[in-house]
Amino acid sequence: MISDGDQVAIEGQKKYSWPGKWKRYDELGEKQQIETSEDFNISKKVVSVFSRVCKRHSIPIKGRIEISENGKLSALRKIVKSAGADTGTVKAVISDLKDEVFESIRPSDIRDEYFSAMQDAIDVLKNGAEDSSKQKLPSASDASE
Repeated sequence: MISDGDQVAIEGQKKYSWPGKWKRYDELGEKQQIETSEDFNISKKVVSVFSRVCKRHSIPIKGRIEISENGKLSALRKIVKSAGADTGTVKAVISDLKDEVFESIRPSDIRDEYFSAMQDAIDVLKNGAEDSSKQKLPSASDASE
């Protein structure tokens, strides 16, 4: 399994007990500093969507929004909180942002780091498949237990 590297994923990974490996984006290679899949999108795209979402939620954003290429959601969450939004509104803004970013994604919005991360993921999965070839893979019914 390949997942985000945020706190929710870190906690889930600690509890993971099924066969195979669970790796986060930030564990895929020495050069990967990806926290969430939104970090694979260019900042310009994410900021553009963020501005529209904030406007729809009546969140006042003052000045130019500048974020680094990694840790985008954390930075944007802080901006919404600093604008005085309550916890529910922060969650709604981030949820809408995530939906809209991936509903409108184009190849030109994807950073080159995505492709190297996916190659790292393939390498991890290949090595993991050899380690776990004798293990029973979970079924859909296992997930409901």
